[in-house]
Amino acid sequence: GTGGAADVVAVAFDSYFQEVASPDNPKKELETDEEKQARLSAKLAGICQEFFNSPEGFCDYSREVEMLHTIMAQHTSLIEIFDMEEDFDLDGKMIASLLSSAGSDTNPDQLNLKQLKICLTLNRADIARDKIFLENKKWKKGNLNEFMYQALMEDRHDFVKLFLEQGFSLEDFLTVYILEKLYTDQLKRLNSKVAIFLQLWEYYRSHRSSKQVKLREVGKVIKVLVGDFYQPLYTKKDFEGNLANPAVSGKQKPGHFQLPG
Repeated sequence: GTGGAADVVAVAFDSYFQEVASPDNPKKELETDEEKQARLSAKLAGICQEFFNSPEGFCDYSREVEMLHTIMAQHTSLIEIFDMEEDFDLDGKMIASLLSSAGSDTNPDQLNLKQLKICLTLNRADIARDKIFLENKKWKKGNLNEFMYQALMEDRHDFVKLFLEQGFSLEDFLTVYILEKLYTDQLKRLNSKVAIFLQLWEYYRSHRSSKQVKLREVGKVIKVLVGDFYQPLYTKKDFEGNLANPAVSGKQKPGHFQLPG
Protein backbone atom coordinates (compact mmCIF):
# COMPACT_ATOMS: atom_id res chain seq x y z
CA GLY A 1 0.00 0.00 0.00
CA THR A 2 3.00 2.35 0.31
CA GLY A 3 4.22 1.91 -3.27
CA GLY A 4 7.57 0.60 -2.11
CA ALA A 5 8.23 3.44 0.32
CA ALA A 6 8.16 1.12 3.34
CA ASP A 7 10.76 -1.13 1.69
CA VAL A 8 12.93 1.88 0.91
CA VAL A 9 12.83 3.07 4.54
CA ALA A 10 13.54 -0.43 5.88
CA VAL A 11 16.54 -1.06 3.61
CA ALA A 12 17.80 2.50 4.08
CA PHE A 13 17.74 2.06 7.86
CA ASP A 14 19.60 -1.21 7.55
CA SER A 15 22.28 0.43 5.42
CA TYR A 16 22.50 3.45 7.69
CA PHE A 17 23.00 1.43 10.86
CA GLN A 18 25.55 -0.79 9.16
CA GLU A 19 27.52 2.36 8.47
CA VAL A 20 27.19 3.54 12.05
CA ALA A 21 27.87 0.14 13.59
CA SER A 22 30.95 -0.74 11.54
CA PRO A 23 33.45 2.12 11.77
CA ASP A 24 36.43 -0.27 11.71
CA ASN A 25 36.99 -0.07 7.97
CA PRO A 26 40.29 1.86 7.51
CA LYS A 27 38.97 3.58 4.40
CA LYS A 28 35.96 4.87 6.31
CA GLU A 29 38.18 6.26 9.06
CA LEU A 30 40.04 8.40 6.50
CA GLU A 31 36.83 9.85 5.06
CA THR A 32 35.71 13.34 5.88
CA ASP A 33 32.17 13.94 7.09
CA GLU A 34 31.29 15.34 3.66
CA GLU A 35 32.60 12.21 1.95
CA LYS A 36 30.67 9.95 4.31
CA GLN A 37 27.52 11.95 3.65
CA ALA A 38 28.03 11.77 -0.12
CA ARG A 39 28.67 8.01 -0.05
CA LEU A 40 25.58 7.36 2.07
CA SER A 41 23.51 9.63 -0.18
CA ALA A 42 24.62 7.67 -3.23
CA LYS A 43 23.67 4.42 -1.51
CA LEU A 44 20.26 5.80 -0.55
CA ALA A 45 19.67 7.02 -4.10
CA GLY A 46 20.49 3.53 -5.36
CA ILE A 47 17.98 2.04 -2.92
CA CYS A 48 15.27 4.44 -4.14
CA GLN A 49 16.05 3.57 -7.74
CA GLU A 50 15.88 -0.16 -7.03
CA PHE A 51 12.57 -0.18 -5.21
CA PHE A 52 10.83 2.46 -7.29
CA ASN A 53 11.83 0.59 -10.48
CA SER A 54 13.06 3.61 -12.38
CA PRO A 55 15.77 3.45 -15.09
CA GLU A 56 19.21 4.48 -13.89
CA GLY A 57 19.77 8.20 -14.26
CA PHE A 58 16.17 8.81 -15.25
CA CYS A 59 14.90 10.17 -11.92
CA ASP A 60 16.38 12.57 -9.40
CA TYR A 61 15.90 11.23 -5.88
CA SER A 62 17.65 14.07 -4.08
CA ARG A 63 14.46 15.06 -2.24
CA GLU A 64 13.79 11.48 -1.12
CA VAL A 65 17.43 11.06 -0.04
CA GLU A 66 17.28 14.26 2.00
CA MET A 67 14.07 13.06 3.66
CA LEU A 68 15.68 9.70 4.53
CA HIS A 69 18.69 11.51 6.01
CA THR A 70 16.36 13.58 8.19
CA ILE A 71 14.38 10.55 9.34
CA MET A 72 17.48 8.57 10.25
CA ALA A 73 19.22 11.46 11.96
CA GLN A 74 16.28 12.83 13.95
CA HIS A 75 13.34 10.45 14.07
CA THR A 76 14.58 6.89 14.49
CA SER A 77 12.46 6.50 17.63
CA LEU A 78 9.32 6.99 15.52
CA ILE A 79 10.10 4.11 13.15
CA GLU A 80 9.14 0.48 13.78
CA ILE A 81 10.42 -1.98 11.16
CA PHE A 82 9.12 -5.53 10.89
CA ASP A 83 8.43 -8.26 8.35
CA MET A 84 4.70 -8.66 7.70
CA GLU A 85 5.24 -12.22 6.48
CA GLU A 86 6.69 -13.21 9.86
CA ASP A 87 4.84 -10.95 12.28
CA PHE A 88 1.04 -10.95 12.12
CA ASP A 89 0.41 -8.51 14.97
CA LEU A 90 0.20 -5.41 12.80
CA ASP A 91 -1.89 -3.57 15.42
CA GLY A 92 0.74 -4.31 18.04
CA LYS A 93 3.51 -2.92 15.84
CA MET A 94 1.51 0.23 15.11
CA ILE A 95 0.84 0.74 18.82
CA ALA A 96 4.52 0.16 19.61
CA SER A 97 5.37 2.91 17.14
CA LEU A 98 2.90 5.26 18.83
CA LEU A 99 4.33 4.43 22.24
CA SER A 100 7.87 5.22 21.16
CA SER A 101 6.99 8.89 20.70
CA ALA A 102 4.53 9.28 23.60
CA GLY A 103 5.69 10.75 26.87
CA SER A 104 9.27 11.20 25.73
CA ASP A 105 9.70 13.78 28.49
CA THR A 106 8.86 11.21 31.19
CA ASN A 107 11.63 10.38 33.65
CA PRO A 108 13.08 6.94 32.70
CA ASP A 109 12.35 5.47 36.13
CA GLN A 110 8.75 6.76 36.19
CA LEU A 111 5.68 5.06 34.75
CA ASN A 112 4.86 6.60 31.37
CA LEU A 113 1.22 7.60 31.79
CA LYS A 114 0.87 8.90 28.23
CA GLN A 115 1.83 5.49 26.89
CA LEU A 116 -0.57 3.83 29.31
CA LYS A 117 -3.41 6.04 28.07
CA ILE A 118 -2.77 4.91 24.49
CA CYS A 119 -2.79 1.23 25.46
CA LEU A 120 -5.97 1.62 27.52
CA THR A 121 -7.74 3.51 24.74
CA LEU A 122 -6.82 0.77 22.25
CA ASN A 123 -7.52 -1.99 24.81
CA ARG A 124 -4.09 -3.62 24.66
CA ALA A 125 -3.30 -4.72 28.20
CA ASP A 126 -0.72 -7.17 26.84
CA ILE A 127 1.38 -4.33 25.43
CA ALA A 128 0.95 -2.29 28.61
CA ARG A 129 2.21 -5.27 30.63
CA ASP A 130 5.23 -5.89 28.37
CA LYS A 131 6.21 -2.33 27.42
CA ILE A 132 5.07 -0.02 30.23
CA PHE A 133 4.88 -1.85 33.55
CA LEU A 134 8.55 -2.76 33.57
CA GLU A 135 10.66 -3.53 36.62
CA ASN A 136 11.65 -0.59 38.79
CA LYS A 137 9.04 1.74 37.26
CA LYS A 138 7.61 4.07 39.89
CA TRP A 139 4.36 5.97 40.20
CA LYS A 140 2.69 8.04 42.88
CA LYS A 141 -0.34 6.90 44.80
CA GLY A 142 -3.39 7.98 42.84
CA ASN A 143 -1.65 8.06 39.43
CA LEU A 144 -3.62 5.04 38.24
CA ASN A 145 -7.02 6.06 39.63
CA GLU A 146 -8.22 7.72 36.45
CA PHE A 147 -7.09 4.71 34.40
CA MET A 148 -8.85 2.25 36.72
CA TYR A 149 -12.04 4.31 36.50
CA GLN A 150 -11.90 4.20 32.69
CA ALA A 151 -11.16 0.46 32.72
CA LEU A 152 -14.18 -0.21 34.94
CA MET A 153 -16.45 2.01 32.87
CA GLU A 154 -15.43 0.36 29.60
CA ASP A 155 -15.31 -3.24 30.87
CA ARG A 156 -11.58 -3.51 30.22
CA HIS A 157 -11.19 -6.56 32.45
CA ASP A 158 -7.60 -7.26 31.44
CA PHE A 159 -6.57 -3.78 32.53
CA VAL A 160 -8.38 -4.11 35.86
CA LYS A 161 -6.50 -7.36 36.42
CA LEU A 162 -3.21 -5.76 35.35
CA PHE A 163 -3.60 -2.80 37.71
CA LEU A 164 -4.40 -5.13 40.60
CA GLU A 165 -1.32 -7.21 39.77
CA GLN A 166 0.73 -4.02 39.99
CA GLY A 167 -0.49 -3.32 43.52
CA PHE A 168 -3.46 -1.05 42.85
CA SER A 169 -5.67 -0.83 45.95
CA LEU A 170 -9.39 -1.21 45.26
CA GLU A 171 -10.04 -0.74 48.96
CA ASP A 172 -8.63 2.78 48.82
CA PHE A 173 -10.15 3.58 45.44
CA LEU A 174 -13.75 2.35 45.73
CA THR A 175 -15.20 4.87 48.15
CA VAL A 176 -18.95 5.37 48.30
CA TYR A 177 -18.52 8.46 46.14
CA ILE A 178 -16.69 6.51 43.42
CA LEU A 179 -19.15 3.61 43.51
CA GLU A 180 -22.13 5.93 43.16
CA LYS A 181 -20.44 7.79 40.33
CA LEU A 182 -19.68 4.52 38.52
CA TYR A 183 -23.34 3.49 38.73
CA THR A 184 -24.52 6.95 37.68
CA ASP A 185 -22.15 7.24 34.72
CA GLN A 186 -23.01 3.73 33.53
CA LEU A 187 -26.72 4.57 33.51
CA LYS A 188 -26.02 7.66 31.43
CA ARG A 189 -24.74 5.43 28.63
CA LEU A 190 -28.19 3.88 28.14
CA ASN A 191 -26.84 0.66 26.66
CA SER A 192 -28.53 -2.73 26.74
CA LYS A 193 -26.38 -3.96 29.63
CA VAL A 194 -27.99 -1.56 32.08
CA ALA A 195 -31.51 -1.33 30.61
CA ILE A 196 -33.20 -3.50 33.26
CA PHE A 197 -31.23 -1.87 36.08
CA LEU A 198 -32.20 1.58 34.80
CA GLN A 199 -35.91 0.73 34.78
CA LEU A 200 -35.80 -0.68 38.31
CA TRP A 201 -33.68 2.20 39.60
CA GLU A 202 -36.13 4.76 38.22
CA TYR A 203 -38.86 2.97 40.16
CA TYR A 204 -36.97 2.63 43.45
CA ARG A 205 -34.93 5.83 43.54
CA SER A 206 -35.51 8.03 46.56
CA HIS A 207 -36.05 11.31 44.71
CA ARG A 208 -37.74 11.33 41.32
CA SER A 209 -35.86 14.42 40.19
CA SER A 210 -32.46 13.07 41.22
CA LYS A 211 -30.10 11.81 38.52
CA GLN A 212 -27.48 10.62 41.00
CA VAL A 213 -27.57 6.93 41.90
CA LYS A 214 -27.32 6.15 45.62
CA LEU A 215 -26.01 2.87 46.98
CA ARG A 216 -29.17 2.29 49.03
CA GLU A 217 -31.13 2.40 45.78
CA VAL A 218 -28.69 -0.04 44.20
CA GLY A 219 -29.26 -2.37 47.14
CA LYS A 220 -33.03 -2.26 46.61
CA VAL A 221 -32.63 -3.08 42.92
CA ILE A 222 -30.31 -6.00 43.71
CA LYS A 223 -32.82 -7.36 46.21
CA VAL A 224 -35.59 -7.24 43.60
CA LEU A 225 -33.40 -9.02 41.05
CA VAL A 226 -32.09 -11.70 43.41
CA GLY A 227 -35.04 -12.22 45.74
CA ASP A 228 -36.12 -11.46 49.31
CA PHE A 229 -33.93 -14.21 50.74
CA TYR A 230 -30.84 -12.11 49.94
CA GLN A 231 -29.88 -9.07 51.99
CA PRO A 232 -27.66 -6.76 49.88
CA LEU A 233 -24.77 -5.07 51.67
CA TYR A 234 -25.97 -1.61 50.67
CA THR A 235 -29.28 -2.02 52.55
CA LYS A 236 -27.83 -3.38 55.79
CA LYS A 237 -28.08 -1.18 58.87
CA ASP A 238 -24.37 -1.34 59.70
CA PHE A 239 -23.56 -0.17 56.17
CA GLU A 240 -26.00 2.72 56.49
CA GLY A 241 -24.31 3.60 59.77
CA ASN A 242 -20.98 3.78 58.01
CA LEU A 243 -22.45 6.16 55.45
CA ALA A 244 -22.83 8.74 58.18
CA ASN A 245 -19.07 8.64 58.78
CA PRO A 246 -17.21 10.55 56.02
CA ALA A 247 -13.93 8.86 56.97
CA VAL A 248 -15.48 5.49 56.13
CA SER A 249 -17.82 6.41 53.31
CA GLY A 250 -15.45 8.63 51.38
CA LYS A 251 -18.23 11.11 50.72
CA GLN A 252 -15.79 13.84 49.89
CA LYS A 253 -14.67 13.94 46.29
CA PRO A 254 -11.05 12.71 46.09
CA GLY A 255 -8.62 15.46 45.26
CA HIS A 256 -5.80 13.37 43.82
CA PHE A 257 -7.28 12.74 40.38
CA GLN A 258 -9.79 14.22 38.00
CA LEU A 259 -12.78 12.01 37.36
CA PRO A 260 -14.26 11.93 33.86
CA GLY A 261 -17.47 13.85 33.34
